[in-house]
Amino acid sequence: MLNTLWGAGAALLIAAAAGQALATESELKPAKDRQELRQQLEKALAEDHMPGASLVVFDKNGVVFSEQFGLADKAAKRPVTENTLFRIGSVSKTPTGIAILQLVEQGKLSLDAPVKALLPELKLDNPWEASHPVRLIHLLEHTAGLDDMHLRDTYKLEPGSFSHLDTANRGAGSLRVRWQPGTMMSYSNPGYGVLGAILERHYGQPWEQIIDERVLKPLGMGDGTADLAEAQRRALAQGYSGDDERPTGHPAIWLRAAGQVSASARDLAQLGRFMLSGGQSMPGVLKPETVAEMHVVHTPDTARAGLKLGYGLAQYSKVRNGVMWHGHNGGIEGFASSFAYAPSLGYGYVLLANTDRAGRSIHEPVWRYLVALAGAKPVPAATAPAPFAIDAWFRFANPRNELMRGQTTLLSVAKIRTEGDRLIFQALLEEPEVYHILPGGLLAEAKEPSLPVGVMTRDDQGRITVTLDGMVSREVSAPAALGPAALFILALAALVSAPFGRRKVLVNPWLRLWPSLALLALAATIFCVSQMTMMESGVMNWKTLGIAAGTWAFALAGAMGLWMNARQWTGEVALLAKSRCLLASLAVVGLSLWFWQAQWLGLALWLY
Repeated sequence: MLNTLWGAGAALLIAAAAGQALATESELKPAKDRQELRQQLEKALAEDHMPGASLVVFDKNGVVFSEQFGLADKAAKRPVTENTLFRIGSVSKTPTGIAILQLVEQGKLSLDAPVKALLPELKLDNPWEASHPVRLIHLLEHTAGLDDMHLRDTYKLEPGSFSHLDTANRGAGSLRVRWQPGTMMSYSNPGYGVLGAILERHYGQPWEQIIDERVLKPLGMGDGTADLAEAQRRALAQGYSGDDERPTGHPAIWLRAAGQVSASARDLAQLGRFMLSGGQSMPGVLKPETVAEMHVVHTPDTARAGLKLGYGLAQYSKVRNGVMWHGHNGGIEGFASSFAYAPSLGYGYVLLANTDRAGRSIHEPVWRYLVALAGAKPVPAATAPAPFAIDAWFRFANPRNELMRGQTTLLSVAKIRTEGDRLIFQALLEEPEVYHILPGGLLAEAKEPSLPVGVMTRDDQGRITVTLDGMVSREVSAPAALGPAALFILALAALVSAPFGRRKVLVNPWLRLWPSLALLALAATIFCVSQMTMMESGVMNWKTLGIAAGTWAFALAGAMGLWMNARQWTGEVALLAKSRCLLASLAVVGLSLWFWQAQWLGLALWLY
């Protein structure tokens, strides 16, 4: 989870975020030995202000080696050990998925079962229910079309205990299906909350008890627990956030089945070993054929087009350094986690940190070291001419959260074209990315050409879709792609210029004052967003109130500015000055309409 909303919120309100192009690989050389790997990780920890971390490398036989860094609790000067408990966030989805698959193996659930049949009381809003219901497998693979959790449904600040069904229905705003189920993947924590409700309905027990007794203990994860209070009694590491390494505590979350498990690095190595061995390390937890199916992506359109990459049954697959990795990562206030394994290498790793800042800088040295340790050499796949030509604009079609839809309209566009056996993806405001075209329209990164990461398709109506690393882009016209951003820039320019000009040239100063007040309201709104942490975003406070009031004040100032212009137009003789004020007020009204369309006008985050 994000520590602050600045990265998302500022983009929402001023649309200044970067485009959707994939990150460029660094030129970090793989460590030649374990000592050099430790040095690389220590450097990353220091640079990114990470207090502590635990690394365990494993193969199908067990732990190969482990390294621990820093402090689990700075105040107590408690060092990190390989048995230190960390909150693992979304890695919890894999144990939840295993518990569901156990019931599937026993014939008590079916992957094709409609969710509404399993939970009739669930407030699921699916416009396609009659022909395309949301099925159990869609929840496991994030292809139900659900929105991600809304901000009020993230951290649980209310006292008392709630079932997963109560929690899901409390956040029913996230349970509206946005496109036909089983077509596109979009990561959704509420979907796993619903899986938690299905488990609780079947067993008649809390999700925590189900996971501890039926998944963690049978896997040999003796340190771990799904119960947060129990984890705290077992000396759970302290979480930290920001450059100043601010303690975060251990806030409870609503969607427990999506992210509440705590575990040690050695625990998660047991889970990774189980997956890497095809279930042989802990017989009886799942059948080998079920473990094999967890690696398969079944439901989205990309799978039907031949792409094996994506989110399977409760875990990811990703291409890194020319190797297919499986596993999951997670982030929650004060913690970041990852477990990943590569069957082609025979190795996997677990990396846990007690900060929510841990990112690529700490993982990439491990990827590269394990690839070099296994002696793997990427083998370029044979390229092929494009199955059809592309030279058009595209827009991102499967945003994770509808709250970001306004940003998607403005910035998430790209010019895509084909040249022989290459596809060039030019995201707005980004450097172009080059992909090799493989047989069947599959796409591989130019720097990692051995495995496909995307696919280009065309349907019976000739509509083109390009999917890259889960990001689905659909063709739009050039005006539709560039028009919103161009209009936004023009509107912002008109608004920002409104306060400037000779003071006495206008008879009525309110012509200029209303747009100036609108600009002030917008600046105040952006300030509130910049100061708000994730923990504060879902409750009523001066920052969330400021966002709601600021956006309404912005729209009101625009309407008043238009009204004043209509009333005073004939009485003002300074044509240029009054025209500038009119354009500024029109800009505010236009931006307010955009806010309304994006659900940002009067946005009450404590109710969203």
